[in-house]
Amino acid sequence: MNKNISIPHGFTLIEMIVATLLLAIGVAASVAAISSTVRLQSHADNIQTASLLAQQKLTEIDLQLQDQSGQTGSASSSQQNQGDFSPDHPDFRWKENLQPTSFSDLVQVSVTIDWGAQGSSSESRVFTTYFNTPSQSGGSQNGSSSSGTAGGQSSAAP
Repeated sequence: MNKNISIPHGFTLIEMIVATLLLAIGVAASVAAISSTVRLQSHADNIQTASLLAQQKLTEIDLQLQDQSGQTGSASSSQQNQGDFSPDHPDFRWKENLQPTSFSDLVQVSVTIDWGAQGSSSESRVFTTYFNTPSQSGGSQNGSSSSGTAGGQSSAAP
C-alpha cells in the first residue's frame, strides 16, 4: 500500500478571506448598533429632563397663581414669559403661556421646553394643563388646583 494521497491540513486562502469578511461585517454592524443606542439614549434623557423641568415649571406657575389669587385681573388676560433653567440646565429653555378660559376660575397653562443649540435644529415639547384659581371672593378652595394631563407634543423648531 502506497500512501501518496495527501490529506489537506488547514484552511485555504479563500476560506480565510471569507471568514475575515464575515467577521468585519459583524463588527461593523455591532458598532453601528451601539452608536445608535447611545444616540437614542441621549435623546430619551433629554425628553425625560424636559418633562421633569416642565413639571417643575408648572408647579411654580400653580404656586404663583395661588399667591396672586387675591389680586384683581391676575388671570383675566393672557400672560407670556420665557427664560432658561440656568445654571443647572443651561441648554434647556422655557416659555409659558397663560390663557383665560370661558370659566372664570380656570386658566389654561402651556409650557414649552426647548433644548439644543439656539439657532440650529433644537427640539421642543409642549405641556398643557388647566389650573383652578381660587375666586377673589375668598372661597374655601384654599389653593387647590385641578390639573389635566400634560400632553407632550413633539415639534422640531426650524
